[in-house]
Amino acid sequence: MSIKQAFLHAASSRVFLTLWVIILLQIIATLVLVFSFGKIGQPGVPYRFDGFSATGIFRDNGSYLLNFALFAVVVPILNIFISLKMYAVKGRSIGIAMLWLTIVLMMIAIVFLVALLNIGNVL
Repeated sequence: MSIKQAFLHAASSRVFLTLWVIILLQIIATLVLVFSFGKIGQPGVPYRFDGFSATGIFRDNGSYLLNFALFAVVVPILNIFISLKMYAVKGRSIGIAMLWLTIVLMMIAIVFLVALLNIGNVL
């Protein structure tokens, strides 16, 4: 079975469609967090703590937050393609498990991003 056939079979399943929508919403949420709450381009955004400097905090312009946006787009899309390949080769349950792992991975990334942006208490 090719990837195209696997996509057509998976697209007819409500489980796959629901998981794809959840992943898409997580991508959008991460992008909104980065671009609305991130201080990209503003000087003085702390990016690293080090005990060897005078103040202990190194500051930059916040462009490292774009890596979170890139991560939020590239990794879930690649995982969707991997899940389709797993669906074609190993079966439906492995493809669904790969999508659930992607959802968990994106949840962890969003928690780290919220903690990094200091939006709320994350514990």
